[in-house]
Amino acid sequence: MPLLPGANEIQLGKQARGWYKRRAMTTAAAPEITSRQERANQRNAVLAGFLGWTLDAFDFFILVFVLVPVAHEFHRPVKDIALALTASLGLRPVGALIFGLMAARWGRRPPLVLCSLFSAVIEEPNGAITSVKNLSRVPEAIKTAK
Repeated sequence: MPLLPGANEIQLGKQARGWYKRRAMTTAAAPEITSRQERANQRNAVLAGFLGWTLDAFDFFILVFVLVPVAHEFHRPVKDIALALTASLGLRPVGALIFGLMAARWGRRPPLVLCSLFSAVIEEPNGAITSVKNLSRVPEAIKTAK
């Protein structure tokens, strides 16, 4: 069986043969042909991820458009609210790194469940926050919820 289509070892030459053999040993095998159902599942997973990302971005853009009313409601300067939004966006890679390392170590399900539970515990008291002073009481509310 020739190493390259339409070529045998004599035509390749000594140096090219060694390169091709080394490359063939280091590259992954071609992916298997997937069934129609598997392709549909993969497409749906990509679509769900894209839609989730889109809705998340929409949420942040809505907040950017209402920065002034939010700052007025919380009696804070717009700069403070913008800083909080920037910090939230800036710390996303840290969370991605932490949960990504956890997923690499224990699989995807445990970090997903942990992240969902953490989000639920943190999001629950947010509905009761009406001022910055109430924001400082969130850790107390989390402790009493346990």
